[in-house]
Amino acid sequence: MAEFLEMPDAEEEEQETPQPLMPDPEPEDALTVFNREWNQKLEEKRQKEEAAEEESRASAAEDLASWESQRENRLNSKKEINRSEEQVLLEQQESDLDAGNVWDRVTKLIETGVDADELEKADVSRMRKLFIQLKNEPLEASRGAMVEA
Repeated sequence: MAEFLEMPDAEEEEQETPQPLMPDPEPEDALTVFNREWNQKLEEKRQKEEAAEEESRASAAEDLASWESQRENRLNSKKEINRSEEQVLLEQQESDLDAGNVWDRVTKLIETGVDADELEKADVSRMRKLFIQLKNEPLEASRGAMVEA
């Protein structure tokens, strides 16, 4: 029982002053002042960077929209040009079908002008001359001349 007598009563424990949960603030030294100022500067810099990033994103979105509209205009104009050129080509082919000389149509399908690049590729001058000759003298006329002779 002597053990119980040595223990403090519950009332005595409550009377003791409780320890504060947080220690008293320490006086500000130069390092804490510098750290606080540095963190404020960093936060201001971060906010400026975010604002600049938002501005560049908005500018990029405007530029992209402008580029897309210009591209669409170019594509539409190119489509119209291609359609009109195709229409002219189809009309020309239909009129060529009505023409009597077959070799006129053939010579229209080939290029009669000689480019330097073509000379390096293959020699087609003989074929070109043959087509031009057949255009000027159709095959039926030259065959008829040979049969008469």
